Amino acid sequence: MNRVVDRCVAALLGLLLIAVGLGAFAWQRGYLPDDRERIAAPALLDASESSWWLWAVGAAGVVLVLVGLRWLLGHLPGRSVGAQPLPSSNPTGALKVDASAIASVAASDLAGRPNIVSAKGRAVRERGTVILEIAAVIDPAADLNSVADDAVATRRQLDRAAAGMTVASRILLHTVRQSQNSPATAGDH
Repeated sequence: MNRVVDRCVAALLGLLLIAVGLGAFAWQRGYLPDDRERIAAPALLDASESSWWLWAVGAAGVVLVLVGLRWLLGHLPGRSVGAQPLPSSNPTGALKVDASAIASVAASDLAGRPNIVSAKGRAVRERGTVILEIAAVIDPAADLNSVADDAVATRRQLDRAAAGMTVASRILLHTVRQSQNSPATAGDH
């Protein structure tokens, strides 16, 4: 489903839930009639007294919960990506490569650089695009020019490894937070 349909469905469900909530509130406060004779729904009252009614309502509830869970799982952000076909592959996609492995190898290489504390790589799908993503933690005292050079070299490495594939790449840099017991902050009290 595309984004417009998702937003329309979410808006309609939200409005429905608001209306039900307001109706229940109004009924509880006495703004709506609570006499069954004023509300004409004899078929619904007859059905609710049938032996099959509880089973039907229970089954409908289970189906709605499963549909809701499937919808939520289908919209998780940054879902992992499986094997991607190589450009030289035939139409059946016989030649494939694990995009997460490409990102992991590049992250391992980046983690071996002097100013990098750690790095993790993965492939994610965002808005229909496969992205090779590396999240690296840098030393707070690191030379940022050197870190930038390392990131550029790693980005080139990703681009070479994924040449011909329809993927994007990004490198996210974070710094290590210093603890309050570290020597750099001990004298600041």
